[in-house]
Amino acid sequence: MQKTISVIFLATIIAWGALYPFSSAVATHEPEIRIPVVTTISAVDITSSETTLNASINPNGTGALAWFDWGISTSFGNGSAVENIASWTEPIRFTAKLSHLEPGTTYYFRVVAQNAHATVQGNILSFATPGTPGLNPSPPIIVPSPPIIPVPPLPLPTGTRPSISTLGATSVFQRSALIRGSVNPNGSVSTAWFEWRSTTSTENVTNSQPVGAGTIPANFSFILTGLSPNTIYYYRAVAQNPFGITRGPTISFTTQSLVVISPPTQPTPPPAPVSKVKPAPKPKPADKPEPKTTPTTTEETKATSTSGFLALLFGSTGLSNVLIWFVIILLLIIFVVAVYYIYKAVFAGRKE
Repeated sequence: MQKTISVIFLATIIAWGALYPFSSAVATHEPEIRIPVVTTISAVDITSSETTLNASINPNGTGALAWFDWGISTSFGNGSAVENIASWTEPIRFTAKLSHLEPGTTYYFRVVAQNAHATVQGNILSFATPGTPGLNPSPPIIVPSPPIIPVPPLPLPTGTRPSISTLGATSVFQRSALIRGSVNPNGSVSTAWFEWRSTTSTENVTNSQPVGAGTIPANFSFILTGLSPNTIYYYRAVAQNPFGITRGPTISFTTQSLVVISPPTQPTPPPAPVSKVKPAPKPKPADKPEPKTTPTTTEETKATSTSGFLALLFGSTGLSNVLIWFVIILLLIIFVVAVYYIYKAVFAGRKE
């Protein structure tokens, strides 16, 4: 029994721990506060004594009342009839007709909307009635403004502006480039865009891009076109959420230069061959008379042979041939002496 009670107790604790976060979320949930969104639009059908005021109002799904404040100064002092504009969730056209106006007078007006949470006032516009002042003395119909419903103060929003970084450009060509950035929405719905310009142009703004409501950095980019070649461009990333706008550092890139294609060069013709001037033929020497030949006798042939042998033996070159023959004779003497001593040594040995 005691073991069963312990198991039930343990299961109860586990179930309570699992359901506690949901119970806490339900207990701390606050109802969403919605307020109207209003915009004052220019008056139409303006005459010397009448006109029609225009505005755009989005009740944001809450029952709202609407009217116009108007007068001859921005302090107004007059109000149109108060109307109930129901609980639309989209913008609707709201109008009011004014009469008994003064001719030649400038009037100021704005739209006002009110629901259970807040009273919202639109932007102030003006119009002028044609004519001469003082010709229409009838006073305007003054409709008092409705009582202001006390509204509790709206809670101040808490959060952080987005964090933004400008990244380097890529795919930079002669007339286009891809610029990049990195944004951290810091938990709030954010949008991002780029501001860019050249050295000589005014600042340009790209289209905004939704970047979500995350808590980690996310990259975004934009392709710039219509750029000028060989030009420096400066840009920075910008992001915005309900808590403010953040701008990143400004950096730059330079577009590529145009490639100038020069016309093909004509090939240079080869130089004309230089004609060789043949030297003038040398004059042939005059033919010498051939020596007359006479038949030779046997004695003359022998004498010629002997003189040729002597010329070959002693030569006709002088001293060089004498030295050669001197060496030859000296070697012969040495050879004879050597043979003598060898012979003497051999026969002397035999006698012993």
